[in-house]
Amino acid sequence: MSFDFLVSISSLVTFIMGIFIVGFIALYPQRKHILR
Repeated sequence: MSFDFLVSISSLVTFIMGIFIVGFIALYPQRKHILR
């Protein structure tokens, strides 16, 4: 396994985690309002 492949995988995971965190922060107030 080459070093470039490992860097691409880690950057992709970081990108997906960033989108997940941003989406969770954006949807958290709405979901809490729905659960009320």
